[in-house]
Amino acid sequence: MLFLLRKYFLKSFFCDFILSQDECLSSVLHYIIKNIFLNSFFVHIFHMIPNKY
Repeated sequence: MLFLLRKYFLKSFFCDFILSQDECLSSVLHYIIKNIFLNSFFVHIFHMIPNKY
């Protein structure tokens, strides 16, 4: 979790100084959406597995 946050802040820092605002926004949004999609996908798979306990 901490690693993801650190990665996100590094990315936004990089965006502010090097990329233009539009590029930055799209890349950060893409990053967030991708992570949310992957997380929800895995959560869904785990919920599909029958609970044995």
